[in-house]
Amino acid sequence: MKYTKLIILTLMLTLTGLTTSYGQDIHFSENSLSNSLSSLKNKIDIYPNPAIDFLTVEFINSDMENPEFEMFSIIGNKLKIELDQVGISKFQIPVKDLTRGYYFLVIKDEKTRVKKTLRFLKN
Repeated sequence: MKYTKLIILTLMLTLTGLTTSYGQDIHFSENSLSNSLSSLKNKIDIYPNPAIDFLTVEFINSDMENPEFEMFSIIGNKLKIELDQVGISKFQIPVKDLTRGYYFLVIKDEKTRVKKTLRFLKN
């Protein structure tokens, strides 16, 4: 069990890019370790940002079954969006007809109780 925690800690440090000088100790409690591991679950990437024609949404290590998407302008107006699924955990949203500016994409899933808001720029 002790070595399993050490392996997980090493993996977390590698994934997050956290490094330490030789001789320095890094201490994680069991609680902070489990919180860090849970933050790797249901990760959402959007790209390209800034977007020109399409915004791609990709779920990484996700257990969401039926994610819902909403888009809002920077001033809070809800926009109608068309969503195309282009992979098991990848979606594309056409943004070509949007005016230049910042927008918010809200992604939520009732089963997992995940709700994330991501900001992107439309060029």
